[in-house]
Amino acid sequence: MISPKKINYINSKGYAAVILAESIGSLAIIRELGEQKVPCILVGSEFHQYSKYSTVFLQITSRTELIELLYKIPELLTAKLALFTDTDEYLDIILANFDELSSLYGIPASKKNKWLIDKEELAGFMNQHSFPIPKTYEQIEDISEQDYPVIIKPLWHDRKFSTMPFIPEKAYICYNDDQITKTINILKQSNLSYIIQQMIEGQTETIYTLLLYRGQSGNIEVGYEAKKIRSFPLNFGTASCMVTESIPDLAKRSAKIMELADYKGIAEFEYKYCSKTHEYYLIEVNGRFPLQTGLLHKWNPNFIYRSFVDLLEINQPKKMVVTEQKKSVYWVFLLNDIRAIKEETWWLIFSRYLKMLVSSPIQGALWSRKDPFPALFFIPSSLAKHGKRRLKSKFAIPSKM
Repeated sequence: MISPKKINYINSKGYAAVILAESIGSLAIIRELGEQKVPCILVGSEFHQYSKYSTVFLQITSRTELIELLYKIPELLTAKLALFTDTDEYLDIILANFDELSSLYGIPASKKNKWLIDKEELAGFMNQHSFPIPKTYEQIEDISEQDYPVIIKPLWHDRKFSTMPFIPEKAYICYNDDQITKTINILKQSNLSYIIQQMIEGQTETIYTLLLYRGQSGNIEVGYEAKKIRSFPLNFGTASCMVTESIPDLAKRSAKIMELADYKGIAEFEYKYCSKTHEYYLIEVNGRFPLQTGLLHKWNPNFIYRSFVDLLEINQPKKMVVTEQKKSVYWVFLLNDIRAIKEETWWLIFSRYLKMLVSSPIQGALWSRKDPFPALFFIPSSLAKHGKRRLKSKFAIPSKM
């Protein structure tokens, strides 16, 4: 579990962060808090343990084991604890046990957050308050011919501990009633619920994401505002390249939505611009730190630490300097970005990156000169994980039918 020496060290500090780390987004949490001398107790993927900021690394193999561990850690420590995650599966577990866990940890979330992070609840909430959101269809009969294409989103997060024979895609595009019926039947066979929505057409560059934090007293801070440039996989994939771009109206709208929902903690808002209506539609809200959290390192340093301080209501050990880049900052997940543009010539790929290097600062998703080892161990870890996913995906229905 945790050695007596580490227990004494953490208790002497008086505070620590427990980070349920599954994706690369958590590396940014580990590195920023580690830079601020916050002890980091990591639970999750193997490559995280190689960070020089990892105080303790713990592995779990089941949902039950994780829940037991979250109750056990506070029994061993007298220090104040904050609980962070970068993955929907872990967030679902936290919220399912929120009443008990919130008495043991400072958590950047609340039970009321379901109004925004649950896709079905979000649709009702946004319509109630007259904010633009893609139209939701209750049944096939509600969809007219001119409404096509539509998308079907499986409402499923439990990827890590799943025993299902296949892993569903994030969304499926359907162009007629037959395709909807086929998709729904396959999802029902695996007892997966879903939501059918209007498809807001547009390229990746029309998607904007904002990261915000609403504190214990209701104060709201914007971590970053950014536009997607490329994603992988191409249909409904996560960002592989992004650039900061200020959209004040969206920041104000997002803050207003958080206030109306009495939302607490971390929220990633994703909007898509429709050239036909000249409107930004809210696609989803994620209640955990996203994949591109590392963007904060060059754009808004100390954002994560300020959230940590707010959660635990601790005195800041030293004065923090709050700075923000004047230039745009690119965030690049190189391994996925190369795959996203693999159809292009190598010269064009080279010229794209050269232009970025010359024009703006670039924040890599994995690499850090101060903390290089997680990036080195990520590749074999990712290949093993990708192999398992491909095996399950053999049975998946295509995202575009």
